[in-house]
Amino acid sequence: IDIRQAGSCYAAAYAALRRAPAQRFVVLGTAHAPLAGHRFAVCTKDFDTPLGAVPVDRDGVASLVEAVGEWVLAGEIGHRTEHSVEFQVLFLRRLFREEEIRILPLLCASLGDAGPAAAAADPEVNAVVEWLKDWVRREAAVVVAGADLSHVGPKFGHAEPLGRGDLAGLEAHDRALLAEVEAGDAHGFLGRIHAEADRWNVCGVPNIYTLLRVLEGARGRTVDYGAFLEEATSSAVTYASVVMERGP
Repeated sequence: IDIRQAGSCYAAAYAALRRAPAQRFVVLGTAHAPLAGHRFAVCTKDFDTPLGAVPVDRDGVASLVEAVGEWVLAGEIGHRTEHSVEFQVLFLRRLFREEEIRILPLLCASLGDAGPAAAAADPEVNAVVEWLKDWVRREAAVVVAGADLSHVGPKFGHAEPLGRGDLAGLEAHDRALLAEVEAGDAHGFLGRIHAEADRWNVCGVPNIYTLLRVLEGARGRTVDYGAFLEEATSSAVTYASVVMERGP
């Protein structure tokens, strides 16, 4: 979500990372456009920020490509116009100003109308998830999903305008989704989206799902939640920060 609209949400998430003794970060972004027909696209270029560059872990990228195939590079140009990875990199650079951090930036394409069974059987999803599980474990890496939640109102294809009185019902919907995330239940999360035919346009589905698969066994807590209501279009976008942790 726009940094100017959700400062408290970003602050709550990245405050939790202050205790993370990590130098490697997987950053899962939302792909708003197709990735050359594939589920993921890795970026091989460093990310610049006003606070300095953040280098890509090229050894990690090379290992990923070797493990899953060169298709994961096919949609790399998609990173040029996306923002969900870039926003996270800015905060990582601010938080770890003195450390030599490196990132593995991955855009995640829409799962379409895939239900939990189809996603669990998808060969590209499984290949990337299994590689990430191993790499995150070996590198003691932190996984960040740059994802927002519902997009509701005429701006997003709905017939009815949205007012402030509708935000409570929207939050109830989102909290049910977040309960699945907090439980670390990737299949439950995707199943809930699939059951409602994603009528609320949750565009963070693929990267949230991927994060939950990679961090299997982790549990989460929601540390902030908010909604941006755009009065001019009677439409809203919702967002939250959830901190996922594994047990000892």
